[in-house]
Amino acid sequence: MNELISALIRARSEFQPIRKDKVNPFLKNKYATLDAVLEAVEPALRQNGLTIVQTTEVNGDQTVLKTSLYHESGQSISGHYPLPQTDDPQKLGAAITYGRRYALCAILSVTADEDDDGNAAHTPTPKPAAANGRGTITKAEWEARKRSPAQA
Repeated sequence: MNELISALIRARSEFQPIRKDKVNPFLKNKYATLDAVLEAVEPALRQNGLTIVQTTEVNGDQTVLKTSLYHESGQSISGHYPLPQTDDPQKLGAAITYGRRYALCAILSVTADEDDDGNAAHTPTPKPAAANGRGTITKAEWEARKRSPAQA
């Protein structure tokens, strides 16, 4: 493992800055596509005898993305990223691309997203809208919710 780690340390010092080339339309944050990440890291990986291989595997009823970092010495490290179960080939393809980007960044310890301090992982619970459409509830609506929250 020592040769792989030494080569990875050298390669990391040669990685180009990862260009954040897309904007998430929902969160409005910038991120790097898989192509942008590969463009930034592949030349340094090759120069240091390293390559990435990403394949899908089925473990029981779960499909996983396996990401392996190989060194020319034969040493390697791997990680597994579970993929969502779906019968829709387009959704699976999108999940594989998304997983490839995250797994690649993880195995190389690089970042392809803006640091939002975990805010994207936390979605606030929406407040119930008032029945009267004014954003406030009447006393009668309040009493009804207190008596039967599930029906209000």
